Amino acid sequence: MEQCCLDIYSGCGKILPCFETLAIRVPLSYTGETIAIQFLKNIGGNQVPITVSGEIVDGWVAFESDAFPAAFFNAYGGAFQGQFISENNQPLPFTAIDGIQYDAFYIEFYAGILPIEVSQINIFDSAIY
Repeated sequence: MEQCCLDIYSGCGKILPCFETLAIRVPLSYTGETIAIQFLKNIGGNQVPITVSGEIVDGWVAFESDAFPAAFFNAYGGAFQGQFISENNQPLPFTAIDGIQYDAFYIEFYAGILPIEVSQINIFDSAIY
């Protein structure tokens, strides 16, 4: 993911980091059965990518916390960039809730250690996982 060439949606707000499941709403126009999401985290000036993929169920893809390295998502890592990747391994542009097309999104996490069953990212509509 080349940041210089991306239009990035940054209206995601903050998410609770100590989740058992991270549920992500997939782009509403996407019709594949599975989707991958690549997250970038800046560690020591280097962009570290983590890609996870899963089956889409009712417009959502869900990942258990153990799909990510320990402490990958935390409030002290700054903003994380996410990008949807289609079944044919291509970046997937999307139209966010503001009606504008983007290539990626930013998310941040709250500081805190209170566990939560599900954290969700939904930049498309008001649906709840």
